[in-house]
Amino acid sequence: MESQITLADELPGLYRSILEVVAPLERTADRARALRLRMEATEVYSQSWDERAQRRLGDLLRCLRRLEARHETVLPTTSGRRLGWHPLRRAAITR
Repeated sequence: MESQITLADELPGLYRSILEVVAPLERTADRARALRLRMEATEVYSQSWDERAQRRLGDLLRCLRRLEARHETVLPTTSGRRLGWHPLRRAAITR
């Protein structure tokens, strides 16, 4: 008997993957875009679980991975280690 993956099996995994990718992106300069993509994913996930939702979540995940790749920075260090995320740091405002 061949096991088939159903939408009920696949959609939660896609949504979890989106949340894992979007969380660190929300701490970058593209925070607003990451938040919009998270909201869109949540909206899609909370509606009908059909092929259209599966396609849309897959599209959102690919978009987030492209955004993630843009923010991954490789910096040379004396130890040869790679450094990853560099979130936007806000300067303190003094008045």
